[in-house]
Formats: sequence, structure tokens, C-alpha cells
Amino acid sequence: MSTPYQPRYTDSFRECVNKLGRKRKFVEGLVRLICADPYVQSHPLGISGDVDLTGFRSRHFERTSKYVIVFQVREEEHEVVFVAVGLHDDMYSREWSTSA
Repeated sequence: MSTPYQPRYTDSFRECVNKLGRKRKFVEGLVRLICADPYVQSHPLGISGDVDLTGFRSRHFERTSKYVIVFQVREEEHEVVFVAVGLHDDMYSREWSTSA
């Protein structure tokens, strides 16, 4: 078994999590799963309309969920930078930054 990636959280991710209420515990569990293997059940993002999310990945809470986590994998640092979490349409309608 490989070593889990280290999580890093942006301010925007923390703000998004604070708005989720009861879903926070679910997000914590999903963050652990993503850090164990960020490529399982996640999807690379790209350009959609005027929004460029190239270099980011997303993972749905559940197969039929409208909620997603947006993150970036940094192989050199062996870390996952979590940038946003929320409703699918909201997460894909703006560009995100990995800066703190």
C-alpha cells in the first residue's frame, strides 16, 4: 500500500466546508479517501465555456450526488490541494486558485 498524499486546504475550501452544515463529516471522510488515492473515482477537469479548470480534478460525493470536491494533485510534493466543495454547477462555473 502506498503512502497517502498529504492534504492541504485553501481558504476557499474552508469557506465552502463551513457552509455545508451536516455534510461536513462526509467531506472529512471523502478527503481521507482522496488522499489515499486521488485518481480513483475522480475526473480531470478542463475548459468549459469561459472557465479554465485545467490541472484540477473533481470527485462527486456519491455517484448520483450533485455535490463535488475540486482539488489538485501535486505529485512532486505528494500532496492534494483541496480548493472547493459544493454543488456541481457552482463549482464548475468559476476558476479556482490553489494559493492559500
